[in-house]
Amino acid sequence: MANIIKTLEQGRAKFAYKCAEQMLTLKDFLFTNPLKKVEKTYNFVLPIFEDYKLKLLRNPKYSREVKNIEDVYNAYISSPSPFDKNTTNEINAMFIKFHSKMLKDYKSYAKKIPMLIKTNGLGATIAFVFSKGSDNISYRIIYNQITEWMKIEAKQVIAEELEKNSLVKEVTEISTEKYRLLQTEILAFLSWLRRFAEGMIEGEAEE
Repeated sequence: MANIIKTLEQGRAKFAYKCAEQMLTLKDFLFTNPLKKVEKTYNFVLPIFEDYKLKLLRNPKYSREVKNIEDVYNAYISSPSPFDKNTTNEINAMFIKFHSKMLKDYKSYAKKIPMLIKTNGLGATIAFVFSKGSDNISYRIIYNQITEWMKIEAKQVIAEELEKNSLVKEVTEISTEKYRLLQTEILAFLSWLRRFAEGMIEGEAEE
């Protein structure tokens, strides 16, 4: 039993670490499903560039630069480190600022969501995160990360259901027993995600 628990914790910790690390590097990561032993590539951060592209489109000054957003992405992920914060390239400088705010929000929400679950319950919290994700990229990414973890976690609480339905739908329809198991597993995963977000991401979100 001790070995099983240790394996479960290692799986959660590794996936959470990869999720937090990807927020910094913006690079794909590989993770092996602990049950099926199948390796899959995960990319939760593409919406960051989609949102940035929309941000440029809304500003007439930069709308003509949208075609170059792929260049920004490729340069960012291929560099050993992010763009120099002293860059004179206005598009790159805007992206650095955009990414920095997103990281701080992500860190803040990774700390906030477990507290919301304990206070308001899992169903209400998942519904809140899902709704906020429509216009807040950090909430959207965390929602997607939780969903993907629940598809591959060892206990398979709602893995099969998530192949057909969304997390926000399932959390309102599952049995009381599964609801408790789901809440326990999500809190355990978020505990690791919060630790890594706090340790790896600098700065705090502005209130």
